[in-house]
Amino acid sequence: MLRLQKTYVTAFVSFLFCIFALIAVAFFLRMTLQSGYELVMRVETIANNSAREKAYVDLQKLIDATESMRTELKSLIILESNMSTFLTDLETLGTTQGVTLTTDSLEVKKQEGIFNQLTVRFTISGSKSDVMRMVTLFETLPYVNNLTKLTVEHFESESKANI
Repeated sequence: MLRLQKTYVTAFVSFLFCIFALIAVAFFLRMTLQSGYELVMRVETIANNSAREKAYVDLQKLIDATESMRTELKSLIILESNMSTFLTDLETLGTTQGVTLTTDSLEVKKQEGIFNQLTVRFTISGSKSDVMRMVTLFETLPYVNNLTKLTVEHFESESKANI
């Protein structure tokens, strides 16, 4: 009987040891999985930060690379502050081309987006060839333009165009 009792005690101690071992394995498995999850989260955070940093560097390079193009585009936009200079320059251009350029009307139309539309009506007077050359210059101005109406009148000594 003593031997049987010793066997029960050994079996009970072995059972307790197995239970504690299983608890320890479960605890360490849980700790390992939790650490793995935290590691994955840290790696994702590092990857996201790295991607943001790369995007920032790429954007900065794009800004630097397009500086001259943006400066050129700014020079092609007529702002209200330099509209009178623009019109004076056009009239001076007309004089150099041998025509008289008169601004008949000026209207700013509100548009969707960043910029408004400037509508200008001109009368160009001079010889036929000078007037046609000036019309061609209008079509090739380094601005977004849309010649919506052109009326050309030819007289014996001069031509007249309304744009």
